[in-house]
Amino acid sequence: MESHFGYSKKYTHGQCVALGIVLAARTSREAGYISEQQMNVIVDYVKASGLLWRMPKGIVSKIIKLMAYDKKFVKGRSRFVLLKKELGKVLVCEKITTEQLKKVISNS
Repeated sequence: MESHFGYSKKYTHGQCVALGIVLAARTSREAGYISEQQMNVIVDYVKASGLLWRMPKGIVSKIIKLMAYDKKFVKGRSRFVLLKKELGKVLVCEKITTEQLKKVISNS
């Protein structure tokens, strides 16, 4: 997202990190790794902090395209750090489909 906005002051690095945390929680839920309640704890915390918690309108397709240039894009696949069952446990996942990602981002 920072790349999309040209690393401007529109969204700070911290806001983009907060949104990334929310999207990781939502992706973890979509993939079945955490419960909806666990996801909501994270989303509610970020909301309460006043940081960015949902994707700005109209940039989903651009964000998906830009992910191919992200440092976590390896051998043609995006790598995601997702939450696993209990908060504090993570896994690196390359199995998230573009459709799942679009659903998560569009619904954020």
